[in-house]
Amino acid sequence: MPIYEHRQFGTFIVGIAVFIELALASMLAASGEMRKAEAFLGPAFVLVAVAAALFSSMTIRVTRTHLEWWLGIKQLGMRVALAEIASAEPVKTNLLEGWGIHLTWHGWLWNVAGFNAVQVSLKTGARYALGTPEPEKLAGAIAAART
Repeated sequence: MPIYEHRQFGTFIVGIAVFIELALASMLAASGEMRKAEAFLGPAFVLVAVAAALFSSMTIRVTRTHLEWWLGIKQLGMRVALAEIASAEPVKTNLLEGWGIHLTWHGWLWNVAGFNAVQVSLKTGARYALGTPEPEKLAGAIAAART
């Protein structure tokens, strides 16, 4: 049973994906050479749709023993034992750090929307910034679960 769980929808990411999909569909429709266009644009259309599905949401869960987070499907995520966590503090990210999964000065950023996050530092020195609209609530849930 989760102590805390929140799922955030990545509206901006999905909006960009829809824009790209419409642009690809327009190029396909306007192409004079349908076979050549379909060979490139068809797979590109599928790739953008899959990426949009995977990056459309982020779920963060705190249980009595673990902190878990994933994008889209649970297989695209991580699980950390609470005993491995040294600290969890609310932080702000910025436009340069963006969204998705990549390395930033806060550690590995996992984010689908907004600029609020919780920086989770492990005893090993690894750091993760987990995007959430509820940074204080998430940091509090991690602290409560660790005691």
